[in-house]
Amino acid sequence: MLEKSPSETFGRSQRELAIINLPNLGRGTAKRWRGLNVAPHPLRQCCALPPPHNKQVLERNIAPIRNPAYTAFMPELPEVETTVRGLEQVLLGQRIAAALPRRADLRWPMPVDLAQRLTGATITALGRRAKYGLIHTDRDDTLIFHLGMSGRWRLDPEVLEKHDHFVIDTDSARRVTLYDPRRFGSLDLMATTELQSYRAFVSMGPEPLGDDFTAAVLAAGLAGRSAPIKAMLLNQNIVAGLGNIYVCEALNIARIAPTTPAKA
Repeated sequence: MLEKSPSETFGRSQRELAIINLPNLGRGTAKRWRGLNVAPHPLRQCCALPPPHNKQVLERNIAPIRNPAYTAFMPELPEVETTVRGLEQVLLGQRIAAALPRRADLRWPMPVDLAQRLTGATITALGRRAKYGLIHTDRDDTLIFHLGMSGRWRLDPEVLEKHDHFVIDTDSARRVTLYDPRRFGSLDLMATTELQSYRAFVSMGPEPLGDDFTAAVLAAGLAGRSAPIKAMLLNQNIVAGLGNIYVCEALNIARIAPTTPAKA
């Protein structure tokens, strides 16, 4: 995710998705769904997280959506794509004046030479692979980031906060920081020409929005698999970038029970 300022979240989808991830709301029932004027479809009840008890709960929780407690969901492909496009507007073509790791690790240790290899480099392109963001430089290096559960990039923060764990300053006086309270995210750096050999990408499946992903490719990946279709769609070796939210929504739209064997 990308935050324009300490109080403004980038992208409407974060607001919409956070609503269905409100914590501690109890198990959903048909009565509660009727209170929200949403049909208690069995597929939706099976896939989605429990709904609010009533409209008042929903409305009460829309207002404070900027509170990190209400946005602690796993960013999936669309959120990472939105984040990359937002960063692109700020970083593309910029020279990195300083790169500052403010701790040695997130979920995994950061490269010890991260600051040295990035400082002075120019950002030539930004991209995405599945749920990972990619920042390419003119030194044939690519910064690989994963937002984990609570990570987001902050743009031009007025002050650095405790959980701003990585800082990029540009020659044009812009600043972006990777803010991650739970530290389930990651930062890595490797040669751009060797990206395909990155440990998370080696056996990763095709991009769902790519030209090489077709119904035939998906059918071949699911052939003979008796595991539930939901589990197989979450398998990053079958298709990359999908998570619980979008798999549930896709199955609901297709009216396929998530427990259906994938080979069916």
